[in-house]
This record gives sequence, structure tokens and C-alpha cells, in this order.
Amino acid sequence: MNRERAKEIENGKIALVTANWKTLADIPHVRRTPDIELAAVNANWRAIQFIAKPNEKVQISAVKQNWHALEYIGNPFSSVQKIAVNINANAIKYIKHPTEETIKLAMTKNWHAAKYITDSKYMRIAISKNVKALKFVEDPADSLQMLAVKSDPDAIRYIANPCKRVQEFVISKSPKLIEFIAHPDAQVELTAFLKDKTCAHLIKNPTTESVKSYLRQEELSKCKMSADAFSEYLDRLQASMKK
Repeated sequence: MNRERAKEIENGKIALVTANWKTLADIPHVRRTPDIELAAVNANWRAIQFIAKPNEKVQISAVKQNWHALEYIGNPFSSVQKIAVNINANAIKYIKHPTEETIKLAMTKNWHAAKYITDSKYMRIAISKNVKALKFVEDPADSLQMLAVKSDPDAIRYIANPCKRVQEFVISKSPKLIEFIAHPDAQVELTAFLKDKTCAHLIKNPTTESVKSYLRQEELSKCKMSADAFSEYLDRLQASMKK
């Protein structure tokens, strides 16, 4: 087949897939050219699902139309990764092996992208944007914990097992945050209590004698008040019956 005839056939196929992108599926891979595939994807990004190994131009065309096109691209070029993530940071969920640059870009654009990243070394970026990103880290390092609570002490609620240094820092800012520490260090518990005795009621499982003694006294006081109130009620009842 001469070159002119081959070009004529190619143009016919380009016209075909441009008119109806789904027809690309009917053209065998060996009978396609990059221009035919590009024409189909230009017509509709979904055509990329019929392309086993789309080239960079085809990938770019698809993701520029809709970043969800990444779902059909097994190994997107780094340039394609950046384009998609720039459009929507959550696009990183479709990238099996994102580049370091792509990860940092996603984290910078939207901290929610942290839920799709397993490598904790990039979490500092997301946490610096929003401390809530810490909830996506299963067992954050002490340095990550401290980074979060220094930005916002309330971040302690997203840390299942905060280290002692983080506990101490948080309590120094607000003793009432002891409520969000499931198992506070004994010294931290005591410090919070001494700063604000009402914190005793926020400690889920008190271990220090000072806190336990205070709570016992409060219970006894309540009981005494209830008894006194009941005695007054009986006195008033008897007085009213005599009238």
C-alpha cells in the first residue's frame, strides 16, 4: 500500500471516530495510528478506555477534558499527573505510582489528598495546610503530632495515642483538652487537674489519687445535698399538713 492510500484510510478512520468516538473500539489496535486514537479522545475523553497504551498527547487530551480519565490510564506520564492534580488534587487516587512532585502538588492544593498517600514523609505538607489531615495517619510520628498541635492544640482529638511531650504541650495551652486524651500520662493528668479542677470530670479513666479523691468528695457532696433537700421537702410537707 502506498503512502497516499494509507493516509487516505487513516483520514477516513479519523473522520469515523470523530463522528462517533465509540467506533474506536471496533478498530483493531494494529490498524490504528496515534492520530486516530487522538482524534477519538479529542471527540470524547472516554475513548481512552479503548486504548491499551495511550501516548502522552492522548493522555493530556483526556485528562484536560476530565481528570477521571486517569482511571483508565495505567501509568500516566509525569506531565499528565501534574495536569490532572492541578485540576483536582483528588485525581491522585487514580495514580498507582505518583512522582514526588505530583504528591507534593496534591498535598499543597488540597489536604484531603492525604487520604490517598501511604508514605507519611509527605504528611507534613498536608498537616501544615490543615491539622485534620492527621486523621489519615494511622500511627503518626512524635514530630508529626507536635507539628499538628503547635499549629492547633485542638488537633489532639485526631491523635489516638499522643506522646507525653505532646500531651504536656496541649495541656499547657488548655487543660480541658485532657478530654481528648484517652490514656493521659499520670503527671499530665495531675497537671491538668491542678490547673483547673473541673477537668476532673473530663478525664475518662483517672489514675492519680488526687483526681479520684476529688471526684469521690464531689459524689459525697451531691449525696449530702440530695439528702438535705429531701429532708427540707419532708419538713415542708409536714408543715402543710398541719395547716
